[in-house]
Amino acid sequence: MIAMAGYPQETFLNVKLAPDSFLEKKRRTASAASLKQQLGFLKSTGRYEAFKLKWLPVYDEPPAIWPIDMLSNAQHDDGYLNLHYSIVEPTSNRFTNIRDFCELYNAGHLLEGALAHEHYYKNDKLLGPMIWYVDLMIKTFGPSEDQLHAYPGHPELEIALLRLYERTHDKRHFELAKYFITERGNPKGTDGRHYYDWEADKRGDDPNARPYFYPERTPSNWYYSASVPLIDMQTVEGHSVRPMYLLTAVADMVRIDKANTPDLQKAIVRLWEDMVSTKMYVTGGIGAMPQYEGFGIPYFLPQGTDEGGCYAETCAAIGIMMMVERVLQVQFLASNPNFTLKIKLDIRILTSHPFVNTDTITVARGPIIYCVEDFDNPWVNDHFKSLQLDPDAMVTERAVKDPSTGEEYVALDVHRGASVLPIESLKAAPSIPWKTLAKAAADTEVIEVLHMVPYYFRSNRGGKGMARTGIRRWIR
Repeated sequence: MIAMAGYPQETFLNVKLAPDSFLEKKRRTASAASLKQQLGFLKSTGRYEAFKLKWLPVYDEPPAIWPIDMLSNAQHDDGYLNLHYSIVEPTSNRFTNIRDFCELYNAGHLLEGALAHEHYYKNDKLLGPMIWYVDLMIKTFGPSEDQLHAYPGHPELEIALLRLYERTHDKRHFELAKYFITERGNPKGTDGRHYYDWEADKRGDDPNARPYFYPERTPSNWYYSASVPLIDMQTVEGHSVRPMYLLTAVADMVRIDKANTPDLQKAIVRLWEDMVSTKMYVTGGIGAMPQYEGFGIPYFLPQGTDEGGCYAETCAAIGIMMMVERVLQVQFLASNPNFTLKIKLDIRILTSHPFVNTDTITVARGPIIYCVEDFDNPWVNDHFKSLQLDPDAMVTERAVKDPSTGEEYVALDVHRGASVLPIESLKAAPSIPWKTLAKAAADTEVIEVLHMVPYYFRSNRGGKGMARTGIRRWIR
């Protein structure tokens, strides 16, 4: 195996950004404010001190970056490290609900934190205990008769293990990640049954019970991206974050061992194309279904959460970013390590696939999606549902420095190209004559200037929380 390029979360440290660039400003904000706020939240809610194996709501100890001593003291004699099965439930229950609980998912995040800690502080005070925990996993999970033929209900550990492998070059770390990826969805994994079904029966779960987030009666293994082995999966399905983290790990595995993973390479491309073509919003958001934070049927992309969809979780967007970064390394950067990317920032008018059946348009400036927000358009009272926009309207740019945040951005103004459809004047009925609707749409008062801001900038200035990217097309 030959690792190509380098692990993205390591090589990004070599990236230099212009001091006044958009991304550098965001990075400085994260370092100066966001991370400290997150640490403060962990401390104020008692999560930080939980490694003392006590559950306290608050504590007054001086701040520290990593609770390393507490973490080591919380580790079991065999290397196991999870607070839930040390405080809330007995240790005997560990590894008994791999499907639903985030036991291995949490281990993955902690392992990634340990790798970052080791890289920054140049010691193994955190990574050492985590490698010990991984040693326990290597003994516990695998194809042997005395091992559990399991894999994380929520992928993430696979990503961390492959990152660990590139740090340690210990083949066992790669093999455990590979096992988790390739065993997933095996219909005959344990005693001739799907592992999640076998595990549920062993726990004594009611086969007719349905957790609140399930779209149907159990078993719903497609919710976990585990209905079939990955190489046989034809569509992205279920909870939207899970397949993104899973495919991120798969892309890492392909990057490391490309010659021996042709079927996985095909699966990445197939599932990516299915998602982008039929299940992605124009913003790049995925996971329309709020009930289970997941994918709906093809082209089911409602424009608001109060319209039956548009959940589009941030975690899923992060998953897309991680996946695409790896895929670029595999398919592009390996043969083109040096390149220049030039992006035109022209104003673009976009629309969804016709099968989405929303007849909406979205305004963009280059790759940056724009939205209308009530802060700039205070007359709105219905989340812009009745707003209609002429795709041929004149749109101009305007440089803005926000007085509350100091952030600079380019706003867009639509001149006499928008109006509000008088919904209240239309008779409430299952249907409306087309000519009646067309006349109502045409006779409305034109909005002199409709203000738009970058989608990423919304919800930063107060207001009523009303915003929209997909606006009804105005036919006039």
